[in-house]
Amino acid sequence: MENFQIKIVPSKILKQKCEPVKKEDFGKALDAKMSGMLKIMLSNNGVGLAGPQVGDPRRIIVAHASDVDINYLKMVNPRVIERSETMVSTEEGCLSVPGYFIKVPRADTLKVEYNTPMGEVWQATFEGLAAIVIQHELDHLDGITLLDKSSRLKRTRYLQKRAKLNKKISRAIKKMSNI
Repeated sequence: MENFQIKIVPSKILKQKCEPVKKEDFGKALDAKMSGMLKIMLSNNGVGLAGPQVGDPRRIIVAHASDVDINYLKMVNPRVIERSETMVSTEEGCLSVPGYFIKVPRADTLKVEYNTPMGEVWQATFEGLAAIVIQHELDHLDGITLLDKSSRLKRTRYLQKRAKLNKKISRAIKKMSNI
């Protein structure tokens, strides 16, 4: 199993638009990779995770939400077919933007066509929390993070705090390596 590390902003991969998974890449290896993504997502108390968040630039998503009929979703090359005009605005967080929360307007209902890791084509309609989670992860596939949905001031303040924290961590690691 791969050793996944969640990418944190301002990692460049989080700003890239993801490439579709190729036909020859479907199968057991992709399914195993996505199972690993589910494990890292759950171990970090997440409800969704997209490929770029673990350094994979392909259009893959795993998700779990309390109102999803299927316990865990593995979506490959997801494509929105329909979205409701009814919008909901809830506070969202993100494993790649730790400690940052913002209200984001999203469609309340979403119909998505996607492949399973084995290549089967599925269509499903999601509502409420599941629809929100999937839209959040779809943003990641297009290189959009919560910071992109924020005001410039909030984004700048957050990135400055992260930079200070990263410097503190680097100094602490350097100190420990000198012991």
